[in-house]
Amino acid sequence: MTAAAHRYRLYGLELRSEILLPELQVGDSGKPDVTVSLGQVPDPPDECAFGDLLFQTTSRGCWLGWRGLGRFFVEGGRSITVQPDAKADAAALRVFILGSVFGALLHQRGVLPLHASAVRLGAGCVAFLGDSGEGKSTLAAAFVRAGASLVADDVLVVAETDGALTVWPAYPQLKLAEGTADRLGWPTRDLERGSVDRKIALPTRERFVDEAVELLRLYVLVKGGREPSRIEGVEGFDKVEALINHTYRLWLVDAATAGAAHLQLACRLASRVPVRRLVRGDGDGSPRRLRQLVEGDD
Repeated sequence: MTAAAHRYRLYGLELRSEILLPELQVGDSGKPDVTVSLGQVPDPPDECAFGDLLFQTTSRGCWLGWRGLGRFFVEGGRSITVQPDAKADAAALRVFILGSVFGALLHQRGVLPLHASAVRLGAGCVAFLGDSGEGKSTLAAAFVRAGASLVADDVLVVAETDGALTVWPAYPQLKLAEGTADRLGWPTRDLERGSVDRKIALPTRERFVDEAVELLRLYVLVKGGREPSRIEGVEGFDKVEALINHTYRLWLVDAATAGAAHLQLACRLASRVPVRRLVRGDGDGSPRRLRQLVEGDD
């Protein structure tokens, strides 16, 4: 943590941050779209608590907090104020800022953040949606190991500009459990282990898409049990439901101010981009097999 100004780029936005965020790409020197500042977070009107997590969203902004880590205030899709606890772990603080805190900011900006990982395939990209532990990052890593470029890991941002839907890249890093990285043959010596989740941060700067790309297809990862691995089509409102269910930090959407816009954007995306189920069978559900299924799909 530091009070000096640093410039970064994330999801097509230019950031000015008083907190070191070394995972991100270096940004430009022009006017920032978003500022991240150290300071005193104002008290919220009220707040909900779920275990160690504290939060509240109103038309004024979004308050977030994590016991032992700090408090955060996100306002207008443009500013983040961070009040870290005295003994907050710097790596854990960055994880929370780049995760839930930035998720709140993305919702305020009216874009659609999906709980997904994505890789470039041909002229565009394909994305893998799923709950935590379903294998989004593992499948993305299998593609990268096979020569593809990463677009995003865990959070995928779809924005609408002049009527066109565009996917903006995240940052050049994958996070995998140590055993998973070993099975994929990814060298892990001297790489950082997360202080909270113990996952390994795998740099992908040599294989990373740093420009907006077209979204070709969305795959929802599901377990198939004894059935063979396969791809199934998703049609009608089931497509919208899949996008809503896999919206990143959906509980941070303020229903009074952003709920309708969020639903409308999900509907427009569902009407333009194919959505499939990628069913992972117990017997033939290896990352390599799933990658082959996706590569053979059109």
